[in-house]
Amino acid sequence: ERGDEDAAWSWLGRAAAAGDTHAAATYGLWLIGEGRKQEARPFLEQVARADIERAADGNPEVMNAMAEAIMELGDRVATIRAFETAGRNGSVDASLMVARYMLAADRPADALPWLTRPGVKELPDGGLLLGMAQAGAGQLDQAKKTYAGAAKAGDPRAAHKLGVLYYRERDVQRSIAWYERAADGGEASAMYNLGLIFRDSDPALAERWLRKAAEHGHEKAPYEMAVLAERAGQGASMRAWLQKGAAAGDERAAEVLAKLARKDGGRQRRGLRRRGK
Repeated sequence: ERGDEDAAWSWLGRAAAAGDTHAAATYGLWLIGEGRKQEARPFLEQVARADIERAADGNPEVMNAMAEAIMELGDRVATIRAFETAGRNGSVDASLMVARYMLAADRPADALPWLTRPGVKELPDGGLLLGMAQAGAGQLDQAKKTYAGAAKAGDPRAAHKLGVLYYRERDVQRSIAWYERAADGGEASAMYNLGLIFRDSDPALAERWLRKAAEHGHEKAPYEMAVLAERAGQGASMRAWLQKGAAAGDERAAEVLAKLARKDGGRQRRGLRRRGK
């Protein structure tokens, strides 16, 4: 309160060392933020050993802060358990985190109860993750409604996911409409998919979308641009796009470049042999 931040953190550290679990969580996270991970570890381990529900006096947001502290230890089981405790006690942020872990483990049905808790869907990413869980659990009609709601609320990722669902159902026109909406919102994957859809029927339009996808950082788009350049007989452009794709981590582009290099090397050797004669 007096504005002496160093003194405040010093007192918090003393409280943590004296066994205050809430103080240990706050102090440990502060140390992490200061780049002092080794010093933070004993305090984070203290939190991981504690009964966080009791230590937080039933406060769900304090429990969520403790779960975030445990997460820094890299102990997945303890982290999930802590977030579950906070979520059951009413922390919407913790419930969202549990759902993220369930989806990452390919357990969409287990994510659903956490995402349908009051207030979770309204969080940033809440609608998107709920749609993903519903789609993963085979609830496609519900997923479409959820994605559409999130997309209309301004999430281009949800619009892209909805486009994917319609494309899988071979409803290409609806898919294109949602991809375009996502692309207008800056979603590179939607731009890429639009490029693939139009690649054979409208190369000029495909090039426009693939170029935008590449400009927005989609790592596979440069390779597809190289394919279009090759079809147009633009060898130099093809190589330039392949180089961009390889630099972005696309193994296909790197493989084609390597083959081209070997081919070029063979030509050079044959040329030297001819000159030697």
